[in-house]
Amino acid sequence: MAKTGYLYVLVHPFEPDLYKVGVPILEPGERLAQHNRNSGEYAGKVVQETGQLWELKTSVEVADPYGQRRRFGAQRRGA
Repeated sequence: MAKTGYLYVLVHPFEPDLYKVGVPILEPGERLAQHNRNSGEYAGKVVQETGQLWELKTSVEVADPYGQRRRFGAQRRGA
């Protein structure tokens, strides 16, 4: 049985058209905090360069987050 997790979308106030989409097992707020403090990854570098934190735009709990992400990606590619 697949783990319950989340699909989330983060938005950055410095560049409103800049989004970060993720599929964690962690609560979205926990993952948001990681993105905002980890300057070794792209999301954290954006925070470091702009001085502004990512914000949670939306999230949804799903039974199979990785399966949901695969299905979403297939739909976007027209598969």
